[in-house]
Amino acid sequence: MKNFSDLLATDTDIEIRIRLRAINDNGDPRCRVIINKDTLYDSWMSGSVDLISRAALTDPILIQIEMSGKNYSAERETAVIIESLSIDGFDIIPRFAHLGHYNNERNMSDPTSYLGFNGSWTLDIPEPFYRWHHRITGQGWLLDPI
Repeated sequence: MKNFSDLLATDTDIEIRIRLRAINDNGDPRCRVIINKDTLYDSWMSGSVDLISRAALTDPILIQIEMSGKNYSAERETAVIIESLSIDGFDIIPRFAHLGHYNNERNMSDPTSYLGFNGSWTLDIPEPFYRWHHRITGQGWLLDPI
């Protein structure tokens, strides 16, 4: 007898979509996007970038978005904005922006999707996505398969 995930129609990967936008009034920021140790983007950003990746259904997911190369100015801004982040169609940004951690050189740690300082924004899902999703949406715990 086959398990549900063994059926041919079951997709064992989930899609991760990220949309980023640069604010480059004072020069282009450098941006790097890493998902589960795979670098999807590493370049100077001048506009918007749409990224798509896939992760295994049962794997943890680690998303890192780094900004560097900012020239600080009181009059003109340089930043990277995470406009949207979705995993298998479930919107993380903007609804769950508070689950990401932003470590930066100014030690500003408020929940945000606006990377205005050189640093790294991280979303760490240390368990399979749907188990995590079930918990953070207040639906309780899912049991581990034996």
